[in-house]
Amino acid sequence: MKIIIVDDHAVVRMGLRAVLESVAGASVVADFARAEDAINWLRAHSVDLVVMDLRFRQDENAMDGITAVRKIREMDGPPVLVVTTYGSEPEILGALAAGAAGYVLKDADTAELQRAVVAAASGEQFLGTGVEAQIHQGGVELTNREMDVLRLVAQGKTNAGVAEALFLSAATVKTHLNRIFDKLGVNSRTAAVATARSLGLLEE
Repeated sequence: MKIIIVDDHAVVRMGLRAVLESVAGASVVADFARAEDAINWLRAHSVDLVVMDLRFRQDENAMDGITAVRKIREMDGPPVLVVTTYGSEPEILGALAAGAAGYVLKDADTAELQRAVVAAASGEQFLGTGVEAQIHQGGVELTNREMDVLRLVAQGKTNAGVAEALFLSAATVKTHLNRIFDKLGVNSRTAAVATARSLGLLEE
């Protein structure tokens, strides 16, 4: 398992490298202080996982972690595990909506971080101790029909498949999906399902 680390603190990068390389078969092949540098590097290299902080302090124009997660997912890059000190609900939901595969706080113990790495690299979502407790429904309310659509999307059905199952037109399904995206603050089916699960709206 090849991993890169993105964090603007050199000491943190060193500590993460030690923990990550204690995972069987894992190797940290590069580390970066800026999200932009990591993204540019990923355009020419392939890895299995990105471990990244949420905020970078170099300058006010530095790319933040949530934007970086979104860009990496848009370029069909590897899964991104967020490891950060920032554990507020907006930050967690923002990262998950952007496509993060997991979210762990830096005060997590070594065993939890190791589990998070294995899960995220395997495509499973992992929320660390204390993270899940921060996530509440936050006023997100989907109609019964929107929930019907979302459950079928979570099962892997296409718009046409959802339309057939619910006896709706494809256009109506698309309208429902757009409303779901707006309410959840996401822009893709995958992010909608992941966010809904994180909010407790959908079962795993």
